[in-house]
Amino acid sequence: MEKKKTNISLLAAAKVRQSGLFLSVKRGVQELGQLRPVKKEVSPMPKAQRPLTVSVIICTSGRWKGLRDAAASALKENSGGEVLVVWNRPDGDPEALLPSGVRWVRESKPGLSFARNRGAACAKGEFLLYMDDDAVAGTDFASQIKDAFLRRPKAAVIGGQIYLPLPSPVPEVVLPGHEGLWSAYTVPFRQYRTVHEQYAFPYGACFAVRSSALHAVGGFPENYGRVGTGFEGGEETALCFLMRQRGWEIGVQPSAWVEHRVDPRRFTREHVKNTLRAGIFTTFRLCRDGYAPWNWDSAYLKKRMLLAAQELSRLRRKGTEMECFYKKCERDAFAELWLAVSNKNTAAEGSALC
Repeated sequence: MEKKKTNISLLAAAKVRQSGLFLSVKRGVQELGQLRPVKKEVSPMPKAQRPLTVSVIICTSGRWKGLRDAAASALKENSGGEVLVVWNRPDGDPEALLPSGVRWVRESKPGLSFARNRGAACAKGEFLLYMDDDAVAGTDFASQIKDAFLRRPKAAVIGGQIYLPLPSPVPEVVLPGHEGLWSAYTVPFRQYRTVHEQYAFPYGACFAVRSSALHAVGGFPENYGRVGTGFEGGEETALCFLMRQRGWEIGVQPSAWVEHRVDPRRFTREHVKNTLRAGIFTTFRLCRDGYAPWNWDSAYLKKRMLLAAQELSRLRRKGTEMECFYKKCERDAFAELWLAVSNKNTAAEGSALC
């Protein structure tokens, strides 16, 4: 399989073009103004209790299309390790779809975090490499992850790149620089790098964690993660924050990669709207629950809503129709969240007065 050209930068330069340099800098200053220091416990890395091999874990809620290709590619690119499928539904089984040599286990409770934790409990290897059921593994992706972990004893999480092949012609709903709405994750560097910021944390279809470290923090937080056809995620980001609070490192190994073969039916405006909204709401939850080191209170949410409204006004004069649509989705999501938080705060204040 030939490696695809990088299609998105973590620096998201397109956002600067879309929002305007002044507004982007202003938004960055507002973000920095909300920062509060992260408390680091600096825990020693737990000793491995399992063989230093890679267990590729594919969680699926029963999506048949692509599962066999995903499992076969993982098996091919994980020499010396295992491939484990977690069947996240109470009925049926994937036996007929799986190549010989692939194990599977059942997790009846719906939800990606439950499935990931089940896979972690049943896996044999110390390095757990999670891969989506609609992805195809890149050349030697498992050995690249394993070597990175062995060279970086303080790394608890290491991710790889996620390339997004786009349909031809490219759907008009795909705004350049926003391929991450379909789980693309690519980086502008070629060597392993430790990352520190939320926007740079790896996620999704090429996400690896040490089993010993995962068990030390209690697994993926099970109040996060997608359930069914929902859009909410955030369990990988919450986990990365937990690892950093313990003093462990989060890294990216660019030479490990997968190709994420998204169903063409997902390239819709509804998908954009729901994914943008879910991202904003999930980041708020990460702040509220003490994972992210910011304070997205009512006042801050109102500022973001008003800033998005100002940017939308500018884009209506100078931007494209699709840029306006994206910004409107952002403004509406912040407005919805601000209203919900404001009403909750008002109700709490009223209860206190009574």
